[in-house]
Amino acid sequence: MQYTAELKDYGFDFKKFFSPLCTILWRKNRKEFNDMWWRWYERGGVRDQMAYATALQALKMNFRYDDSLKFLNNFTNAGYNGEWWETRQGDYSYYKADEKDKVLEVLCNMTGLSSFRYKPCCRRRTI
Repeated sequence: MQYTAELKDYGFDFKKFFSPLCTILWRKNRKEFNDMWWRWYERGGVRDQMAYATALQALKMNFRYDDSLKFLNNFTNAGYNGEWWETRQGDYSYYKADEKDKVLEVLCNMTGLSSFRYKPCCRRRTI
């Protein structure tokens, strides 16, 4: 929640969020980008995608990306319900399962995003 509030105060536009997988990155001469990405990561990221997206947006960077599932299928079964998803890497929960609707409501109010898009995701991931 704190991290989201800081991004909102910074002026991050959540409706323009691009979520990179950050599996393989090619870049050169991007010190300003690298430094900003790291600073946002240190502020509270347990994953680097949000910090990466913040640096991309703040610096108005042009970038190219490839479809991650197509790329990962060269190495593993990355399709939905495939073996790659079974590892559950990166699943972090900082709330109690019975509080998920309240957490979602607060985040949607902060970001301006609709809960309609995210409610099914939250229900599906609850064990």
